[in-house]
Amino acid sequence: MPESQLLRASLVVDVTLFVVIGLLDGTRFRQKSRRDQRTEVFSFFFLLAVPAFYAALTEAVLGRLPGRTVLLHLHPAVTFLLGLVGMDYAWYWNHRAMHRWTPLRRMHLLHHEATVMDVWVTKRNSIPALLSLVYFWLALPAATLFDHPDWFLAGPFLFTMPWLYFCHTRLENRLPRVWRERLGAVLILPVHHNWHHTPEGADRNLGGIFSLWDRIHGTWLAADAFPQAYGPPTDRTRLNPPSDCSSG
Repeated sequence: MPESQLLRASLVVDVTLFVVIGLLDGTRFRQKSRRDQRTEVFSFFFLLAVPAFYAALTEAVLGRLPGRTVLLHLHPAVTFLLGLVGMDYAWYWNHRAMHRWTPLRRMHLLHHEATVMDVWVTKRNSIPALLSLVYFWLALPAATLFDHPDWFLAGPFLFTMPWLYFCHTRLENRLPRVWRERLGAVLILPVHHNWHHTPEGADRNLGGIFSLWDRIHGTWLAADAFPQAYGPPTDRTRLNPPSDCSSG
């Protein structure tokens, strides 16, 4: 596939999976206030422009620098995996800063004010918070470092974002328990990310796809039962684990 079309195709896949997961997730969107509905729909359409921006930016950079010196000559598949894993680790620190640094924390607060969890919460954020996302401001470095920059940027849109859609739902309950146990050893599952949306667990489970980052940096919170209530974090509960995040 020509590189100029790769991110556009990724956008189509991303939106399609959002719709499919939303349909599977049910109708909790109707339980929200009109304000919450407007906020999440606006954020959804704003974020549609991000992959388009990536595509236009990389195409412009590549077009204006036909003789540029590429620092990393890698196979497209290797570039794709590097983007998927590297951006996920970068997102961990980006997300951690959103919970530790007061200016970013205030920007990110809107996302945690949701009291009904569904796929739409994935898109719920203030414009400053959206513009601070690592996926947004790493586009230009990727375009100048890699000979296949679109492959580096496609990973988050083909895997990371759809996985985050899934993690903001309770669709995990439809998977066989043995699958949940095996996947949960490596990946962040909906039950883990749902606890991140509670006042008690907001500083835990900060990764996007892989749980490794939380495990090695001390922010991991194991859980096998979904929380009963959601809401924004408080200073008094930062880095304190929930009193009960198991079914037992």
